[in-house]
Amino acid sequence: MLTKLGSERIAVQVKQSGTKVGNSAVQEVVASVRYYLCNSAMVVTNNYYTPEAVELARANDVKLVNRDELRNLMISHYKLFKKID
Repeated sequence: MLTKLGSERIAVQVKQSGTKVGNSAVQEVVASVRYYLCNSAMVVTNNYYTPEAVELARANDVKLVNRDELRNLMISHYKLFKKID
């Protein structure tokens, strides 16, 4: 998935997984950054990441969002939109 925030183009790889997410998800998003001329990259999952995926993401400046961070983001946005209603 590609998204834009202002002039920032972000490649986002989303993985629903019953096990820890490995290197392939990070490799795929890194390839997308170059192919689609993005400024940054992120992998989001409903699980956690293998140590190898974390290391590869760190080496390629890829933001990893695991199930805990995803849950917190969803709660924050829910509370924000609840205030607006």
